[in-house]
Formats: sequence, C-alpha cells, structure tokens
Amino acid sequence: MRKLLSLLLLLLTGSLLLAQTDGIDGTVMFEDKPVVNAKVENLSKEVITLTDAEGKFAIDAKFKDKIRISHAGKRDFIFTLIQTKQSFTIHMSSEEVELDEVVVAQRKRSALARERRKKQEFYSAFGTRNFPGVSFANIITKEDIWASDVDLLSILKRIPRLRVFNEGSVNPEVVLARAFNSRFPTLGRSTIDSGRDGDGHVVSWDVDGLITKQVPLWLNVDQIEKMVILDRPNQTILYGSQGGAGVVVINTTLVSDRERIEALDKMKEERRFKERMVSYNTVNTGELGYISKLKSADDPFLAYDDQASYWGHHPHFYVDVHDFFNAENGYGEYNDQILDKIKTTFPDDMQALRLLAFKLEEKNSLAQAREVYRMIAKNKPNSIQVLRDLANIEAKLGNKILSDRLYLATISKIILSESAELADMLDFVRSEMNYHSSKFIPNDYEASDIEIIVEWDDPTAEFELQFINEEGYYDSWKHTRDSNPVRINNESIYDVSLQRFYIDSLEDLWNVNIKYFGNESLTTPTFMKVTIRNTRKKQEKIKVFRLKAKDLSQNFARIARNHIMLN
Repeated sequence: MRKLLSLLLLLLTGSLLLAQTDGIDGTVMFEDKPVVNAKVENLSKEVITLTDAEGKFAIDAKFKDKIRISHAGKRDFIFTLIQTKQSFTIHMSSEEVELDEVVVAQRKRSALARERRKKQEFYSAFGTRNFPGVSFANIITKEDIWASDVDLLSILKRIPRLRVFNEGSVNPEVVLARAFNSRFPTLGRSTIDSGRDGDGHVVSWDVDGLITKQVPLWLNVDQIEKMVILDRPNQTILYGSQGGAGVVVINTTLVSDRERIEALDKMKEERRFKERMVSYNTVNTGELGYISKLKSADDPFLAYDDQASYWGHHPHFYVDVHDFFNAENGYGEYNDQILDKIKTTFPDDMQALRLLAFKLEEKNSLAQAREVYRMIAKNKPNSIQVLRDLANIEAKLGNKILSDRLYLATISKIILSESAELADMLDFVRSEMNYHSSKFIPNDYEASDIEIIVEWDDPTAEFELQFINEEGYYDSWKHTRDSNPVRINNESIYDVSLQRFYIDSLEDLWNVNIKYFGNESLTTPTFMKVTIRNTRKKQEKIKVFRLKAKDLSQNFARIARNHIMLN
C-alpha cells in the first residue's frame, strides 16, 4: 500500500511538473515604474497571481489562453497568447475617474481628446493629416528636443525605431526598423542592416511638403516644430513607392500656415481627376468569337464541345464560357463541369489554378476553392501567398484552429525571409487574422471601415488603380515596371500578387477605377479578384474581373457608408 501511494505521488508530481512547462512571465510597469500587487489572471484557467515588489510575475498559461492584468486606478490590460515560454513587459495606462459632476468630467475628457488629436495632427505634402493610429512614440515635438541636440542626426539617433548609417558622410542613410522587428529582436538587426541595400529601403522625408530621399541636414534643430514617423501602409499610401520604407514628416517654423494652405489648394487642383470614367460593364472590346458561336447555336453546349477543340488549351476559355452559361438559365450543372475542366486540364499550371480558385471563391464554392489552393500548395509549398490563401479559405469554412495555424505559419515565413519588402504583407496577414477571429495578434494596425483587397493572377500585369470621390479628387496606385519596378521584381521572388487599400473616410461616395495596360502575354488576359470588406460589420463582397480594354479608366466599384456595389 505504501509503495502504491508513493507511486501515485510520484505520478502526480510528474503531472504537475509537466503542466507547468508552459507559462509566461513578465513585468508590469506604469509610467516607467514597477506596479506592485497588480492582479494577473488567466481567464481561461481561472488562475490568479500578483506582481512582486519589482512588478514581476509568472503564471501558468498555454497557447490561446486569455490573460487579464488589473490594478486599482489603471485600465485593464487584456490579451490572448500566441506564444508561450516568453517574457512580457506590460505598460499599463491610467483609468479616468468619473467625477460627481458629469459635465466637468466630460469636459476634461474632451479637452484631453482635443489635446491628443492636436498632437497627432501634422502638415504634409498632401495637406493637414491626422492618423489616430500614429503612436505617440512616433511623434517628436519641439518640447522633446534636448539642449544637447546640436543637429538633426543627434535627434534621430535617440529614436529607437530609427538607425543612422554612414553618419560621417555628406549623405547619411536613415532606416526605419519596422514595428514587427521590435517584437522579434533576433531578426531585427539583420532586417535593419538589409535596409542599407539601395535607396528603396531608406526612409523618405516630407519637409513642409517637400518630398525627398536626402536627409535634411540643412535644418537647424530650433527650426523644427514637429517630427512624425509614418510606418504603416494606411499612413504612407499617398507617397506611393516613395513611402514603402516609411516616411519622416517634419514641420518647421520656415513655412507659415498661409503658405501651407495655398500649397494645399494648388495640390488639390493638380490632383483633380479630369479623365473620363466609364463603367466596367459598358466597355465593349468586341465579342469573343467562341462566345458568338455559342449564342448562335441551337444547342450551346454542343457548340461548346466543338469550340473546346480549338480553344481548350487556354484556361480563360473555360472561364469565359462559364460566365456565358452563368448568364443563361438552365445551365447550372454545366457551369460546374466547365470550371472543373481547368483543374483536370491544367493540373500543373499555377496561374490557371489560381484563376480557378478566384472564380470558385466568387461563386462561394469554398470547399472546391480549398481543394484547388491545396493543389497549388503541393506545387509551391514555400509560397507565402498560397499559405495566406489557405488560411483565408479555412477561416471562411469555419476551421478556426487550422486557419490560425496557417496564418501563424505565414507570419513566421515572412519574418524568416528577413525582407523589408514584405513588411506590408506582414501587416495585411496579421490584420486579416484579426478580421476572421477575435484573437489578439500584436499589431499597431487599426482597422478602417473599408478594406479593398486586390489580387491578380498574372504577376506581369500592368495597371493603375484610381480612387475618386464625388468632388473629383483622387489618389492612385500604379503597378507598372516604369513606376514600381522593385515591386514587380519582388512579386516573382516571393510569389505575392496582392495589394490592400483602405478607405478611412466614408463621408463621400468613392469610385474605384482600374486602367489596364496589358501583360507580357499576347494571348492570355489578366484576371483580377477584388474583395471589399466592411471590417466592423464582418461583411465582404468578391468579384472577379477580366481585364480587357486598355488605357481606359473603368469603374468597377462604388463605395459609401451603407452601400458597396461591384459592377
């Protein structure tokens, strides 16, 4: 009996030791001081501990456990674990106390909000801007400039996110350490160092509206009013390829507010969209010959068999015929058979399979789309795009655990690539994981109401996307070798043909256009999948467009607060 008890005790002890192998530890801080007796709770396991005199804690936890840290007078800090066996430093913020006089409390909060907005407001080459997502650590005002700062470089060297290279030369280089590098310090150094390879990886400068790649060493420190570091795609999108490595905006005392307003008015007039815009559906490039044969045939399906003997070696033939039958009644079963021919005829053609997956997603045939993406993955097991596509489709099918694993694998592959060119893709993958799940993934990204995700099947396709509001003002993004050669080259290296856009303000109606310039193939068209998401309502619409007419601005989407229409 005594031996049996000893054995049970030994097994129980071993089990406890195994149970404790997963866990986290860390330090809780408030205003750079340790927080004593802060309550740390594992809400998933109902385990509680307190921080010690140095603000340190350790608690049993595993992957996806929800942790809450609380302390009197401070705002609760809640997050979900995506990695165990690591240390955290938690910075708590103060919790506003409700006063007896509600009106006074509201005024205090309003004044605080106005002060925060004012600090986040700055003047750029595109007018006065204000990004609530800009971290205060990325904003340097004249009050933050030290008496010992003799020049601009001495200020820059104190900013943790910036690295200065070739300091002693007449043209030093400043590189921005992307936000994700600080979360993965083992990769941060090599990623930063790789940023020195060419102008494409050094930050751009916007000094009172003047955009340049040269560090503005001509500025005296007493002339600087505010410096703002823009490091997110929604913050730098207006700068195009110049903003790919981040932008440092500097407002100085050298330009008056009146001069800034006049420059803004001039810029608005220059950016007024004057080009004629037509609807995608009204563009007539001539009816395809095989579609004409189907229309005039007594039995269109027999005509399809005949035309397939001539055109069946082109994947887009099956898509065009599918769309024709889709517009007719009574051919539903044929539609699925026609699209399935792409899978059986072109099992090793990744572009053809990607086009097929696009169409299946458009039809909401998600299980079939997953099967096609898996076929692509077998041929391209190291493709970042395919991993993301699989994660996205599994999430839509409700397989959250598998989806999360695939998203985390995608994130890991991007990080291990140590490529600054994939920073935007990393932001997109992490935010899309948030979109599909309430799980917390560390990210500075703040979702806007509307996201537009554009994907294309041919990496050599050249086009321009245009975003125009009711007043005629617009922004654009070009995917051409002349304007974006590095981007197009990287797409073939990393197998990523995707771009995300934000619409932060829905006060106006926005038109989204595409101007197509062609691809390297003389016979194969380009197909583009457009996904428009309302991130707050968790709604999305998908449509696949066949890019046909060239050098013509074709409207394919109209977006307002309560209205999304894909032509």
